Amino acid sequence: MKLSKKQFWLAFALLAPLGIWFWVMHGVRISYHPGAAKGDLLNPLRQMAWLGIILTPVIMIAVTKLRPGRASMAYTLGGIVLVVWALLPILPRIDNGYKESTCIEGQRYEIPWQYNPEEIRETCAKNTYFIVRASLPELRPQYAEGDRAVLSKRAAQQRLPNDVHDDLTCVIQNSSWQVCRWSKAGFTYQVEWSERQLPELTPDLQDQIVDLLDSFNVTDS
Repeated sequence: MKLSKKQFWLAFALLAPLGIWFWVMHGVRISYHPGAAKGDLLNPLRQMAWLGIILTPVIMIAVTKLRPGRASMAYTLGGIVLVVWALLPILPRIDNGYKESTCIEGQRYEIPWQYNPEEIRETCAKNTYFIVRASLPELRPQYAEGDRAVLSKRAAQQRLPNDVHDDLTCVIQNSSWQVCRWSKAGFTYQVEWSERQLPELTPDLQDQIVDLLDSFNVTDS
């Protein structure tokens, strides 16, 4: 099927507003979820969708002026390109394996974006801790809003042997959230969670949280 000049401009009139709307909504989404945007292979192209929509008819005009004998083929290809640019902001995401980098006391950590890492600063000297989010008790990545635990690792004041846990301290906040903190090997670990997720922190889960946060360490890799 080949498009005529009239059909191309009709398609542009329909797809341009729709594509610009999709692009605006994509911009709103990435403003709330920048980590997910960084982890999307197509995100750079999605952010340029508005430019592609605008340039497509400009290129079509230039091509048809220079090669009038190929106008029908140009309009057909232009229509396909226009559809791609318009729908690009809502196409399924492709994960690119993006990780946030940070460091604590000279140790470098790389955290997958799915854990929604926070308190990541560009200068390592300013980093004293990082925060991630995961489900309990599975400790799966939990980027989206909902029931999720907040885990953190930070430099501790007192260094302890690798196999020693400092006294575990737990408090209840806002009647439904529990916060537990303990130290090990010169670092302080903390977990915040809702009682709906888990009634109490078990020793095994405590060790699993340490293992998870330590697994992001790539200093010796």
